[in-house]
Amino acid sequence: MRGGGVDQNLILLDEAPIYNASHLFGLFSTFNPDAVKDIKLVKGGIPAQYGGRLSSLLDVRMKEGNSQRLGVSGGVGLIMSRLAVEAPIVKDKGSFIVAGRRSYGDLFLKFVPDQKDNQAYFYDLSAKANYTLGEKDRLYVSGYLGRDVFAFGKAFKNTLGNRTGTVRWNHVFNSRLFANATALVSKYDYGLGVPEGNQSFEWKSNIVNYSLKADFNYYRTPQSTLNFGASAVYYTFLPGQVTPLSATSIFRPIALDNQQAVEYGAYIDNEQTFSPRLSAQYGLRLSMFDYLGGGTVYEYEGPNGRQKNPVNPQQYSSGEIIKRYPNLEPRASLRYVLTDNSSLKASYNRMVQYIHLVSNTTASSPLDVWTPSTNNIKPEHADQIALGYFRNFQDNAYEASVEVFGKRMDNQIDYINGANTLLNKNLEAELLYGQGRAYGAEFYAKKNEGKMTGWISYTLSRSERQIDGINNNNWYVNKYDKTHYLSVVGMYTVSPRWTVSSTFSYSTGIATTFPDSRYVYQGLVIPNVNGDVRNNYRVPAYHRLDLAATREGKVDPNKRWHSSWTFSIYNAYGRRNPYSIYFRQNEDNPAKTEAVRLAVFGTILPSASYNFNF
Repeated sequence: MRGGGVDQNLILLDEAPIYNASHLFGLFSTFNPDAVKDIKLVKGGIPAQYGGRLSSLLDVRMKEGNSQRLGVSGGVGLIMSRLAVEAPIVKDKGSFIVAGRRSYGDLFLKFVPDQKDNQAYFYDLSAKANYTLGEKDRLYVSGYLGRDVFAFGKAFKNTLGNRTGTVRWNHVFNSRLFANATALVSKYDYGLGVPEGNQSFEWKSNIVNYSLKADFNYYRTPQSTLNFGASAVYYTFLPGQVTPLSATSIFRPIALDNQQAVEYGAYIDNEQTFSPRLSAQYGLRLSMFDYLGGGTVYEYEGPNGRQKNPVNPQQYSSGEIIKRYPNLEPRASLRYVLTDNSSLKASYNRMVQYIHLVSNTTASSPLDVWTPSTNNIKPEHADQIALGYFRNFQDNAYEASVEVFGKRMDNQIDYINGANTLLNKNLEAELLYGQGRAYGAEFYAKKNEGKMTGWISYTLSRSERQIDGINNNNWYVNKYDKTHYLSVVGMYTVSPRWTVSSTFSYSTGIATTFPDSRYVYQGLVIPNVNGDVRNNYRVPAYHRLDLAATREGKVDPNKRWHSSWTFSIYNAYGRRNPYSIYFRQNEDNPAKTEAVRLAVFGTILPSASYNFNF
């Protein structure tokens, strides 16, 4: 996704925001395919109804369940098992679906000698129900619960998860006007710590959203569709809370004050067909953000690049507006059909982001903290343009595209060198702000027909920042900059019952700041970074090959039961892709400093699963 930062992409599951889009470092998607009806990825020309992020949109809609009869599907495997049940509530009037998954990589890792003390597993549960209230009204209720757990022996433990709940009422006014009213709540929490010993502790942080929105679709003419609506989101943030896990722990209970904010939005958007060749979508979004009290609020003064001092304390009561930020966000996209098989697309987006993931980029395994825009932290803005050429070949047997994009951003956030990110009441004293830019080209080719199908996608891009007080005030690569990103997927039908597939992915390693020197203090070797440099190295590149083969069961038209076997090899050549790089003294020679690559899945993972549905 574009933008160079995981915090800049808008990910929605039945309208509810999701703050992490994968399980187990990308091994599985957050979204259970047994429960997903539709996935829409938009990287350019984002409609005006969406806001709150600086980059791509991933809109995921859940299935509504079978309103005719009971259906059950699932699979039992060596790495993960899953089960989905759907059935009518009242036949032809309402239905539901419940789908769950649980991996047990934590059990598998016990048999790998150098990783037997590690844990890595996830679980999730998705559910949705719908009911027809009348000829013009329908009600939808959906929810999601997911969690990931990682542990590296007794040295470190990390957990994260999403919980969402959505209620949507769909009303038809007439054949031309439709409306959806939605209420939702979502919670993302993130935790880490040391499970045992005198340094044992648990650190927790979370962000909770409560949202109300109304969306209208008005079909003015066959050539014009008008979309408009409004929304409000109330946020609560828990910046950090530490709990000691043993009586001998060196840590004491600490909790930072919660933060509150409200984000408002209103939009109007028109989809217009001007001619058989030319169509457009254009609109305007008005957004506003209120940072709310109470408590004491400071401003911060001091030279760039150093910790600033809190000044001018102001006291605010609970719910009182401390700072308000209004913004206009124009959007426009054009599509011009060149021939029956080719077209050009161009777009411009103005996006605003009011909540921020401030990640300590000087660490290869960062402590991530979500924070709202405040009286000191301004909203981030981005202006993006994109131009693409799209073409189909041989009656859509093949398709290909190339798209270039450029983006300018302001109010980008980073830390000073040596920032204290853990339970810092004056965290804003250690933040710096500047500008950003991202640009690149995306190439895509797909084969849709024949025994061999698949696709190749490649992105060449750059994402950089310039912030006074960092890197000698020069441009430097963003932590999430990936110069190269390659994905190759192939599927081959061997016979009516056998299919084989493979997936290869490659991406440039994450940029980080590594020491280039060291000094000795009281017998300890301390890694050191000379000069004001930022993200001067990269962790090794990420690449992986996965293989799979599926054998379909015999099809009996007189039976509903159908089954298949899937055999797979994850990480086929045993690549030790790094989760983190850290430095330590050599056990045999303490005068030497060594870099250690920490990999979660550093081995081949074979698997077999039995799949069924009826």
